[in-house]
Amino acid sequence: MQAALAPVAMDSVREGNRPEEERVYAEHVLVICVLSILLTAPVGAIIITLTGPRLLNKTTTIAIVEGWRRSARPSLRDITITDEDDDDDDDDDGKGVAT
Repeated sequence: MQAALAPVAMDSVREGNRPEEERVYAEHVLVICVLSILLTAPVGAIIITLTGPRLLNKTTTIAIVEGWRRSARPSLRDITITDEDDDDDDDDDGKGVAT
């Protein structure tokens, strides 16, 4: 939202014959929007990094939801990460025959 708000304020001041005071206000809006993006993006990334392992479960099987919740949006507890790469490594039959 901040990235969309700043240009709108500056464009509305540039298009019309607006007083200098409104240009200063638009510049303040632009600076505040940029600072809010610069401050909240790293904080959000840190929070996701720290809370991700606690909130998400890594399972080896996919949970199949039955009933009325099947088409509904899953809750945070229903979201799982499956480890599908481990199954691909065991493709040979164990005989040790090189081809």
